[in-house]
Amino acid sequence: MRRIAVFTVAATLGATAPALAQQQPKPANKPVKTFASAFVVGTTDAGGFHVASARWNLGSGIGGGVALQRLVGQGLLLGVEATYLPSVGTELQRTDTSGVIRTDNAGVLTAMATGRIATGGGGGLALFLAGGVGLVGYSLPSGPALDSKFDTDFAVRTSAGLEYQASRRTYVFLEWGQFWAFHPSSGVDTETNKFSQFRGGVRFGW
Repeated sequence: MRRIAVFTVAATLGATAPALAQQQPKPANKPVKTFASAFVVGTTDAGGFHVASARWNLGSGIGGGVALQRLVGQGLLLGVEATYLPSVGTELQRTDTSGVIRTDNAGVLTAMATGRIATGGGGGLALFLAGGVGLVGYSLPSGPALDSKFDTDFAVRTSAGLEYQASRRTYVFLEWGQFWAFHPSSGVDTETNKFSQFRGGVRFGW
């Protein structure tokens, strides 16, 4: 009789164990709050500025960039980014003449604190606005009365974009915006360069 009772209890526990295991709540997915991005970046007609006795006129170029951002609110990301365009077309012009002395290429580097906020969307697609403040640097080729040098300016950017969520942690985006670079000039004047910039890349979260 005792053996029958033991067997009955064991059989009951064996039958209910899988059901109890299925009823255990599954651990929730950890929220994705940190994001890293890699993207292609290009500029069109990057303006120009005076350096010493000459003026550099900057054209178009293409390069790459990386960004790191943290989710701090509903749809709000804050972080940092850096971009580098290794070969932007330039021409050097003397300020006392209208002739172009030479054409060459310059490197353009940016480093900024950034913010980004989602503004709407659905079905895996999202719209966003973004902006940044920081520095833009120019690696200038050598020219008459100038040594090869690196020049930096204060800069601000604004942009808007479209993003597609390919998976829970992966996003693909396209972005277009404007840059304003403020270059100190002689006296109290400041030259302001405004140029367009486009981006396309991938964002990963963890």
